[in-house]
Amino acid sequence: MRWIRSWFPGLDFETYTDKFASSARAVFRQAYEHAKQLGHTQMNDEDVLLAFAQTERSFLDELLKRLNVDKESVLQRLSSNPNQYGVSAGMKISEGLRNVMRHALETARERGRAHIESIDLLIGVFRDERNLSVKLFEELGAGREDVIKIIRELASEYNGVNW
Repeated sequence: MRWIRSWFPGLDFETYTDKFASSARAVFRQAYEHAKQLGHTQMNDEDVLLAFAQTERSFLDELLKRLNVDKESVLQRLSSNPNQYGVSAGMKISEGLRNVMRHALETARERGRAHIESIDLLIGVFRDERNLSVKLFEELGAGREDVIKIIRELASEYNGVNW
């Protein structure tokens, strides 16, 4: 947990963030930077998805291609989503992002891993039907179960991991 305190002073964090593998830390760090640049006071699932698009570009490109979803439409809609603004002592984690992190940890454990990988975070985004990211993909014709299925297929192809 020390890494998150040193990177994000004042960040409201969960006790399981010490379970992040380096790939998940990279996504989480990028999500924080994105939210911070926009002046947001809290991070959410959209920040994680946008960060994943930057840190795992080829994976996301292939996912969107297989789903027949336009990347620019996704990125534009996620980037233009209003978020909470205001003065705050630090960055907070939204309830939706807490759920993403919980789902990511569950996914990692289901796969026999102690640490959350970036792919687990991505699956975590789509495991909660209330997330804006899920609603956006559904509007673009990609149901969350299909998204999760293709993420798992791609993870196996990219990493040789048994999903």
